[in-house]
Amino acid sequence: MNDESEEVIRKKHLDVIRSFMKLMRIWQSIEINNMINASELRELHPIYCYYPKGNTVTFASIKRLLKKTAKVSGVPVAFAFDEIKSENSGVVTVEDCLVVYHPAHRYDYINIVFRIRREGDTAYISKNEYGTSQYLSDTDHRDEKEREAEKQYYSALHLIFSFLKC
Repeated sequence: MNDESEEVIRKKHLDVIRSFMKLMRIWQSIEINNMINASELRELHPIYCYYPKGNTVTFASIKRLLKKTAKVSGVPVAFAFDEIKSENSGVVTVEDCLVVYHPAHRYDYINIVFRIRREGDTAYISKNEYGTSQYLSDTDHRDEKEREAEKQYYSALHLIFSFLKC
């Protein structure tokens, strides 16, 4: 090999390492566990699914299905694992959840939260909304274009969620 091709390979390796490090920083920022307060969850468009043989239903399987469907549909989605904290009569419970959100609008669009509850071999999936929308709550309609884009995003998500076969 000549010196020029070795230099090209070295630069490519450095580019791959830089890209990997950038992805790691993004991944770490996404996986921050903020703990969602159960009282802040809403049921605007609830989904309740049950799977009689639900021992294979996991957050990873839900994520895989939604990611595949979103990719085919061209809808941008990102995922984070989090926990929901609830308190009832002084007893605090914490449950795992999967959060689905728009990658470019993590904190200014409403996030979707999936929970799994099990009874024996049956798995029950529920979907709630969490957070606020900067554009949908804009009563002055200053950002009508953004408002419509967000509405279209939620419509597309609703179609994707229908693939959970509830």
